[in-house]
Order: sequence, then structure tokens, then C-alpha cells
Amino acid sequence: MNKFTLVSLAISSLLLIQSCASNPGSASQKLRVAVIQYQHETCTFCPGGDTEIEDWTRNRPYLSGEEVLDSWGYIEGFVHSAKQIDDIELLGINSPDRVYGGSSRSWNSKESFEHFMKIIIEDLESKMPVNGVYLALHGAMAVRDVPRPEAEIAKRIRGVVGDQVPIVASFDLHGNEDEEFLKWANATFVTKRYPHYDSFLQGGRSASLLYRMMRGHYASTTATRKPAVLTASVLQWTGQSPSMNIMERARRWGHVRRIPT
Repeated sequence: MNKFTLVSLAISSLLLIQSCASNPGSASQKLRVAVIQYQHETCTFCPGGDTEIEDWTRNRPYLSGEEVLDSWGYIEGFVHSAKQIDDIELLGINSPDRVYGGSSRSWNSKESFEHFMKIIIEDLESKMPVNGVYLALHGAMAVRDVPRPEAEIAKRIRGVVGDQVPIVASFDLHGNEDEEFLKWANATFVTKRYPHYDSFLQGGRSASLLYRMMRGHYASTTATRKPAVLTASVLQWTGQSPSMNIMERARRWGHVRRIPT
């Protein structure tokens, strides 16, 4: 073996070591996952005026990162599944608490929305870099002068983490989302049952898919189509038709096409 070969091997080894050390998704390092919550099921015709900052802060100014990780529903399922994976580090991001008086309140004021987005973005920026983001949302939030609030949330998160970091979200069955959200996020999981006893399950599925995406084992391709379906709330229980038939047909289609639902 001549000197040229030895030098080449040494340079190659150094480059490999540097690459592994600088790659946040390398097998030897923890994958840092930001977990964010912002849920509101807006009832635009509910009385009582707009939902303001004080309606969100009745119990506390906001949820700390640790409190976010202790939340129930989607996040509980997400955290449970993520903790089964040794190389994931969960980073709770300061997030709004659940709104006082229940999820169904009237329009959110823009001031309220901007207030909590500032809290989320500032804490996320302080905990960068991250390898993935999980958003526990609802999908039916309405904000004054913000046409698609959940899409705006994903857009601002994307602006912080960059184009290469996967973003996965969970939505309520009653969400009103479309392709605008998927311009900024990579995937969503929606509850399939009403009442939503599968929210824990959808959070867990979100964790599994996000991990696969962070490891480069899955690349999402998204498409949306909104059929003209309108049902009365008293007929939306998925234990009887028509909702039961609709959801079961969607489940079978996803199974046949191997879509992670």
C-alpha cells in the first residue's frame, strides 16, 4: 500500500466521521421531535363574542413544554408510541391550553391567534435544531382575517424548521382541512370514530410514520379531494349508517392501497 493510498483512506475516514457527526438524523444520535398543541373547534354562530386571549389563559398563561407532553388525546398516544423508540427525544413546545368553556367557542380574534403563535414560534426557535414536528390540532379553527388557521400554523412552523424536516399532524373527524395545509405539512392522521375514542390511536400512528420519515424510510405523497357530503350532527355517530358505511369504506380503501391510516 503506497503513501497516496494511505492518505486517501485517511481523508475518506475523516469525511465519513464529519458527515456522521454533522447529520442530526444519523443512527448514533437522538432524533429531536418538537410536539405542539393548538386545538379549537370553532362554532361561528355561538353567542358570547369572539374568543380572546383571556378565554385561553383562564387556567394558566399557556402550557409549558413538559405540560404539553403530559396532555391527553392525540399527544398521549403520540408520546406513548414515541417512547417505545430508543432514539427519539421529545421536545414539548410551549402551547396554548384548552380554551375555557369547552372546545366549541366562537371566532378566535386575530390578536389571540398571533399571541399564541408568538409563544409557539419563540420556544420552537429556542429548541432548534429538530428532526421532526408533531402538531396536535383540531382542524375546525376559525380566526378573524386568517382564512385557514391550521394551514397558517403549519406554514409558520415550516418557516422555522426548513424544507427537509417532516411535519405530521392529527386532526379531529370534524376538521375542515384541504390541500392548503398539505402545502406545508407532510401528512395528517384523522380520527375515524365519533365519539373520538381513537384519538390515542391516531397520535400513535403519527409517531410511527414520523419516525419512518425522519429515518428516510418513507416519503409522503399527498392528494386531496373533498366530496359533497353534508350530514346532521345527530347522524354522525360512526356506530350507525350513513357515517359508519362511509368510514368503513374509506378504511378498506386505505388497507387495500396500503395507506397508513
